[in-house]
Amino acid sequence: MYILVTSFIVHHRAHDAWLESLQRDYLPVLRERGYDQLTLTRLIADRPVEEFTYSLQVVVQDLVAYREVSEQLMSAYGEQLQQRFGEDVLFCTSLLKRVELK
Repeated sequence: MYILVTSFIVHHRAHDAWLESLQRDYLPVLRERGYDQLTLTRLIADRPVEEFTYSLQVVVQDLVAYREVSEQLMSAYGEQLQQRFGEDVLFCTSLLKRVELK
């Protein structure tokens, strides 16, 4: 099992519109494709900041599923983000291998 992590850095001026976009344009697409193990977290800063940092974790069963999410779904959503928000929303993805502890 793998976890695809997409980190978003969102400027405060784009925050509300980006969060709405994520909930309307991307999360439903993931759920429709069967990716229902989703976790969205936000980093809490100890000082005032102009950007918010979020992490979206999507559980994927295998590398085929990873490629679908990364190369198809996230790629399409990323293009939407670039067109709409420019550099106010930046993102990168990482793939983690889940290790079971005994």
